[in-house]
Amino acid sequence: ETKKNMLDWFGPIIWEMFAGTEGPGTIVSPQEWIAKPGTVGRASAEQVKICDEDGEEIARGSEGEIWWVNPSTSRFEYYKSPEKTASAQRGGFFTVGDIGYLDDEGYLFITGRSAECIIAGGVNIYPQEIDDVLLLHPKVADVACVGVPHPDLREQVKAVVQLVDGETASEKLAQELIEFVQPKLAKQKWPRSVDFVDTLPRNEAGKVYRKKLRDSYWKNESQKI
Repeated sequence: ETKKNMLDWFGPIIWEMFAGTEGPGTIVSPQEWIAKPGTVGRASAEQVKICDEDGEEIARGSEGEIWWVNPSTSRFEYYKSPEKTASAQRGGFFTVGDIGYLDDEGYLFITGRSAECIIAGGVNIYPQEIDDVLLLHPKVADVACVGVPHPDLREQVKAVVQLVDGETASEKLAQELIEFVQPKLAKQKWPRSVDFVDTLPRNEAGKVYRKKLRDSYWKNESQKI
């Protein structure tokens, strides 16, 4: 939604790049993005693939971990972390833990991060998709969804919300936000509860510190164990 508003304001002049310091990525023109909203571009079939948790390549349109070609001329190592290096490389490809899918024309869409995955009743849920919907609500300034303990499902989705100035937290508003996402997301992705905070924690790069939020809900659970 933000990208669409930017293009509406500036015109079709915004190009977008998706990549990491570890290796290659994609670039998308404004015209391509307008035709396929949300894509980060198209890479060749030899450059990127989507794999399941067992490392097997999966079909177009299926969501999984994104693996990029890792040329022998540009191999990398994580500093003092051989285990992390080994886990990120396999069969001439590497991953940084991004989750997404390729459409039938090979355009890549990003849906989340494997490290942020919420496992509710055996279903993998990536919170960024839920965040993106909640941010469309006019009363929401910022949001981060996390998995919190649940006795039967292991985890359930909680939305941690920062409201726009002038709005007041309430049970009624929490229910309004839960109902807001329901027509837009599959049922297993709906937040089951909402907490309101003054500000969300962010790291030095400006990204929401989701792990810190999640850990605050699991602290008492770990003490029980």
